[in-house]
Amino acid sequence: MKTSTRFLHLGVALLVAAGGFTIHPLQSKAEVNKNHNPASKIVINQQSDYNRAFDKNQILEVRNGNSSSYRPLFYNGIQIRIDKLRDIYSYNINDIRNAFKQAKNDGFTVINSQILWSDIQKDPSLNPSDIAYIKNGDDAKTDFDESKTTLKLQNSSQSKSLVYLKYNLNQLTNGKFKFGAFDGAKLRIYAMSASDAKLTIYGLDKDNNWNGRITWNTAPFKGTGLKSSSASPKYDPIKNENYYDFDVTHFVNKQNHGKVTLVLQADASAELDMGGGAKIADNTSNEKALNEKPRLLLSKKNNYDYDYLDQIIKAARDANIKLEILWFGSDTTKVSTEWRMPFYVLHNYQKVLKQNGDPVFKKSGPTSAIGQYSYLMDKNDFNLQKQEGTVVKNVFNHIAKDNKKAGYTNTVIGAQMPNEPSITRSYARASNEAREAHQDLTDAQFNTWTLWNYTNNLAAQIKESNYPVWTRVNNAPGDGGDSLVAWNEKQRQDEATRLDAVGIDPYTYNYDQLYKVGHTQPYAQGQNLPMIMEDGLGIENSWAEGNYAAEDAGLRIITALAGGATHNYYDFKSGDGFDLYDSENADGTFKPHIYKGSAAIDSIRNVNHLLTKIGHALATKQADGAGGKQLLFFNAVPAAGDSFTDTKKLNNTEVTYRTDSNKSMGIALQRDKNNIVLASTLDSDATFTLKGVGKIRSVKYGQYKTVQSDKWETTDGHVKYKNDKNGTITITVPDNTVVNVSKKTYNSHSN
Repeated sequence: MKTSTRFLHLGVALLVAAGGFTIHPLQSKAEVNKNHNPASKIVINQQSDYNRAFDKNQILEVRNGNSSSYRPLFYNGIQIRIDKLRDIYSYNINDIRNAFKQAKNDGFTVINSQILWSDIQKDPSLNPSDIAYIKNGDDAKTDFDESKTTLKLQNSSQSKSLVYLKYNLNQLTNGKFKFGAFDGAKLRIYAMSASDAKLTIYGLDKDNNWNGRITWNTAPFKGTGLKSSSASPKYDPIKNENYYDFDVTHFVNKQNHGKVTLVLQADASAELDMGGGAKIADNTSNEKALNEKPRLLLSKKNNYDYDYLDQIIKAARDANIKLEILWFGSDTTKVSTEWRMPFYVLHNYQKVLKQNGDPVFKKSGPTSAIGQYSYLMDKNDFNLQKQEGTVVKNVFNHIAKDNKKAGYTNTVIGAQMPNEPSITRSYARASNEAREAHQDLTDAQFNTWTLWNYTNNLAAQIKESNYPVWTRVNNAPGDGGDSLVAWNEKQRQDEATRLDAVGIDPYTYNYDQLYKVGHTQPYAQGQNLPMIMEDGLGIENSWAEGNYAAEDAGLRIITALAGGATHNYYDFKSGDGFDLYDSENADGTFKPHIYKGSAAIDSIRNVNHLLTKIGHALATKQADGAGGKQLLFFNAVPAAGDSFTDTKKLNNTEVTYRTDSNKSMGIALQRDKNNIVLASTLDSDATFTLKGVGKIRSVKYGQYKTVQSDKWETTDGHVKYKNDKNGTITITVPDNTVVNVSKKTYNSHSN
């Protein structure tokens, strides 16, 4: 696909012309991060900074302090939806800290959590400093008290009314939001009555000295003659009780005196009851509208606030667990929502358009805790790419400063850019021009290039920041992930890519399908790190079918590892039906989600604690399902029936695993030339038989000292085993334990 490279060059030229946003698609892989020691990286071709060959194809390594050395990390992750915990469940930072600690105690090694674009660039909102309601006719001299008056906008020959709103922009000077020219400003009103009314917002250019005591006769404006106005867009008519937004950026930026007056008027022959006044009589559904005063939201692209980000990183650091940033920006789960972005993005950049010119648009109900407006931003808008890339790079530059201040803990080890993004064809100007410039691609190829170019450009800003980490993007089945992996690997081979891995969110309850992710295409191709980026046991759905039990939740982690994939669990708590926990206890721990008398987290915790004992081997040795020779898994795709026996070869040793417990899984690994490690999950008396192992020096329980350590330590307990005369040893390995079998040699060294 040589033509794709030509179009990539076109995109770069436009980006540079737009103001210096830099990506270097022709930069060689060897030059990437040449001036930085990345906090984490994917090591390819079985060679790491240990200066020793590892068995695994791709190894995730994390920087060791402020040195230039790295340690492999066994990735066993969980997503904690801190956005939902905060915005839906009203969790504060201490609650989130407790959730991170709980994840650490449950044996996870990595947390991945959302940082919204709007967390970094907040839009402050102002309530009006004055509100006035005026009405003509018999009420022309009436001074209405808006708290006792229903703000009914009317515009007929018999009755006309207006609402006056004044905002004092000087109130912003006490915060971090610096006053000046705004990159976006919107007025949000609450419509209480169901109506087909249209609404027009006028800006009052002069005379901001009025107060809430004006009447129709004394008001400076009666509804005609002003130049600046904003009306209801045709795709968002005021029909139902809900919030409605009006873009008033142009008018607000004309005001140099720090005060803004906006006047609201219904269109001819229309009526509209709006929030901010008294409730409509005997209508309890509108009770909340009493406090829903029209708000002015202001947005600036050079405004940054890292307080929340710092608190999240500190929570992970204090819990001694690694953190990945899940960037929720201009596209998250195929949507661009006002909740996740500052308003100036929606104001300044191109949205995905339908062929009729209307934006791809969705409106949520008034009770939504995550915003009312959802669009989809156009990924071919290079100005948008430039701005979002600038913000992402600044975020990771800030993380570098925070990391240095904290003593180089390297807590943040990864970034997802973004989450299950869309490849919807857009008919906006940016995409039309791009499509015209690249007619030799099919529509499917063009969509794949668009998605890759967008995600790669974001990943490039992280790689070129002062805190480079490994980068990834996830896809849901059917979202075009197959083609994106192939395109990314083609770019990696021919030129360069900053996107380390494209992963899958399978949510399949078929063990065999889960097992195949790590060693079959599309995700196991080229240098792509096969990763199950979201996987959960949908408790209410799949358990109800009777085919799954709590024990499956943990075992599927082993199945993924056995096939050669890295595994990440969804999720800690979100209300999505995959919750491992329900709510927080008084002591800061969490209540497990119980279904049919069992908790999925119990199985996951047991498996996690077992796996962390052999974490270094799992991080550095390739699973036999993906062609490895030193890491064997038994019954990873559970056999039918309660009993299972299988024999595999570990170098010159035959290893046989026997269990009479349904779905119990075994692991055998060659720790070094003198030591074999054995582990089992569910069976209290599962056995491993080793044939041809040679003379045995010891059989003891043990584990690696830490999840990133290659140093082995012996733990307490007496291991049951027997030696046969023919040189065969049979060892009983109880559930969730690890046994080390050490061969007797004359030139052995510790560890």
